[in-house]
Amino acid sequence: VAACCGNLDFDRFCELIESICGHWKPAQADRSLSVFEGTRQRKHLQKETLARHHICLISPMVSMQDPRRFAASLLGMIVGDDSGSRYFWSLVDPAIAEAASMQAETMDGIGAMYSYICCEPAAAPKVADIIKDIFSDLSRNGIQEKELTAAKNKVLSALTLKSEQPMGRIFGLGFNWVYSKEYRSLADDIA
Repeated sequence: VAACCGNLDFDRFCELIESICGHWKPAQADRSLSVFEGTRQRKHLQKETLARHHICLISPMVSMQDPRRFAASLLGMIVGDDSGSRYFWSLVDPAIAEAASMQAETMDGIGAMYSYICCEPAAAPKVADIIKDIFSDLSRNGIQEKELTAAKNKVLSALTLKSEQPMGRIFGLGFNWVYSKEYRSLADDIA
């Protein structure tokens, strides 16, 4: 895939790509993609030289091809954005953890929700209880309208800033085409 954006001579760009890649022969490069449900494993690794406890949580999530990826991204922001999220108010603001974040990562045919929390070793059990409470509350009560609005505003701001530069726009164009074979304009993503 060759992707371009910005103020360019499109016909010249096509000529250039044709001169470089025109002799290539088409070939199938299929691969079998399947949902991975995770292992539900827990690992505890200890290194005596570390002064902090690092907690990493990884959960299966929707793929880049799944339209629910937009909702998953908003959920990641609501739970674990570095400011104004549930992790922030429950863990970072009261100084129980130094850092706490969660983000949705969509990939080809699979996705993952990642959480990272850094705290003092003695605080780790309390952090684990708070995280359980956050997800129990989410399961019972869902998200609040004000959380959703704040997350949407952050996403829209980030999209706008990213798209002001060609390099920021090119990755979205390329990944959407590689993964979904679709062109998505900035207006599509905003909607």
